[in-house]
Parts: sequence; C-alpha cells; structure tokens
Amino acid sequence: YGSAELSIGGEYQLTATVYPSDAEYDSLIWSSSDTSVAEVSQDGFVKAVGYGSAIIKVSDESGTIFDVCTVAVPEPIEEPEIAAERISIDKEHIELEEGELEQLIATVMPENASNKTVIWTSSDKSVAEVYDDGFVFGISKGTATITGTAADGSRNVSCEVTVIEATPVIIDDPSDEDAIIISADSIQANVGDTVDIKLSISNNKGFSSLGIEVDYDSDVMELINAVDGGVGGSFTTAQYYTAKPYNMQWDSANNIDFNGELAILTFKIKDNIENGVYPVSIASYKGNNGDYIDGEDINYDADFEPLTLVYIDGSIEISSHIPGDTNGDSKVNNKDATCLLRYLANWEQTDIMTEALDIDGSGKVNNKDATTLLRYLAGWNVELN
Repeated sequence: YGSAELSIGGEYQLTATVYPSDAEYDSLIWSSSDTSVAEVSQDGFVKAVGYGSAIIKVSDESGTIFDVCTVAVPEPIEEPEIAAERISIDKEHIELEEGELEQLIATVMPENASNKTVIWTSSDKSVAEVYDDGFVFGISKGTATITGTAADGSRNVSCEVTVIEATPVIIDDPSDEDAIIISADSIQANVGDTVDIKLSISNNKGFSSLGIEVDYDSDVMELINAVDGGVGGSFTTAQYYTAKPYNMQWDSANNIDFNGELAILTFKIKDNIENGVYPVSIASYKGNNGDYIDGEDINYDADFEPLTLVYIDGSIEISSHIPGDTNGDSKVNNKDATCLLRYLANWEQTDIMTEALDIDGSGKVNNKDATTLLRYLAGWNVELN
C-alpha cells in the first residue's frame, strides 16, 4: 500500500512487482476508484484530473487485488488578500529634454502585498508620456504630473515632470562632432511687447576667445538690454545698444568650457508693425573695421587654435492681435471664451483668430488657456499674453 499527493495535471508512475517471481498469472489490471479524480493507464501511469481522492488498484483478471495506492488531489488553499499599505517613488521631480527618456520606480509595501503592480498615468500626454514599466518620455515643452497607482487603487504617488527644449544639434555640418553650437531662441510676441531672446552655447570643449554679433530688423524691434549668462572670463559688448549688428565678446587667459545660456537680449517690439516672422541672426564678430579673420583674430582656444562654430539663427514671430480676442471683434468678453471652448471641442468656426487662442503664452492651445481666459473674465488677477 502507498499514497501520493498530486496537483491537477500532475503525473505519477506506479510499479507492481509480483512475488514469488515464478507465480502464475495472466496479466495485471490497473483501475481507479474515481476516474474524475485520477486516471491510470494499464502501465500504472497515474494522472490527476480533478480535486478529491481516488484509490488506484492493481489486480489480476480474476479480480484478486494485489495492492492499492491512495491518490489525493487537494484543492489549493487560497491565500488571504494582502492589500497595499503604502507606495513610494524614487523621484518626485525630473527634468527631461524633448525626446529624452527616464525611468521612475515605485515600490508597493508591504513586501508580501498580493498585487504589487503599479499603474502609470500622465496628466498631459502632449507634454510627457509614461509607459507600463515607468519609463517617462519627454514630448514637448511644458509640465505634467506622472502618477503611479497601486493595482487595487488604494495608494498613489506622483512625480512632477518638466520638459525643456532639446539641446540644439549640429545642422550645418552633422559630420563635425567638434563644432561648438551657438543658437538663438525662436519666440512669439505681440506688437508693443518687451521680449527676451536667449542665446545658448553647447558642445563647447573650451574657448579662450569668443566673439559673435547679432543682427535684426531695427525698423521692427529695438534692443534695450543685453546681459551675460554667467559664462565666465571677461564679458565685453558694443558701447551702445543701437550698434548694428550688436557684438559681444568673452575672453579668458585659459579655456572656458561653459555650456548653457550664453546671453539674454531684451527687445522692445515697436508699434504698428505688420504681422510676420522676423529673424534674429548670429555670426562671427567682424571687428570695428570689418576685417577680423575668424579663428585668427577672434574665436580661438587657449592654444590659439581656431574654433569650429555652427550658428543657428532665431526669430520673433509678431502678431498684432489682442490677446484673448478669439473672435476678432476688438473686445475680450464671454463670446471669446465660448469660441475658445468650441475650438477645443473641435467645432467648425469661421473668422476665428487662431493667433489669439494661446491665452497663457505657452506656445500651444489647450484647456489651460480656457481656464486663464475664464478667470480673467471673472475678475481674477491674471495676465493675457
């Protein structure tokens, strides 16, 4: 006699030995007392097929039972559900460039919680997307909240994600990996606005002398300020803001390896300017007499080796619309809010002032613009850009 315990689908081989070895018998017959629990082949091969117990018998053709084996197939014991008691996250704020990827890790406690799955969501998928494994992908400039929720919905954590513009890449000569990139912002502005254009430097491995000049349409805009971005070394500019083009120089006895915000130029947009895109262009400084040789008289490193520079121009897109005047009637009232809400709901509208829809000046039109406009109409202290 014997016994065996199996789970459903489990298999077990039984073997019968006849004593004495010279005993006379025709054949051995295997049988199960309950084939809904355990089946047995005529070779003694047992397979569990259902919960319960069955007796496997081995006998001869006359029905004489030689031996038995009890097979038990117990039902599984259900473990009690252990709820999530808390959830933590490894980062509460991250900053990504457009196109950059970073993983968030959330931990569900206790360790033996029945379901430790975390469900990820993004408050604004146009800014940042999040995937099932917690990887966050920066899509466009702005902020979004990434939330991780325990599978039972009882606990959650969040991470504030700020997406910034991607670092400019070399576009003039992609094969030259050593080029220093000097770039200017491209922004939007209204007639009469005062705006900042940021100049940036990237891929800088070191310069001792850097001189650039910025040109623009002085009939459209007026330069009123220029400040260094904290580059280091000696910072020198043209004597007057009215100099055209306007030049800036950074000089040091040693190499400066600064990367980031090179300078900020502040412009005043003149009145009665036609709508359009006006370039803000960057080039190598030519000197007072226009005879500087790039890489020899200026733009070199501490060993007097010439720099390889790539310039990416910026622009100011100017519009004469009244901020918030979405229907173009020269007034800002509840009709404009209705037009904006209909626009967000994909209604077909004629004579809509699309340039006036970006109420908060973020560069895109979304529900935040509707909220800002409604607050303005309700008398809140908010500004329409």
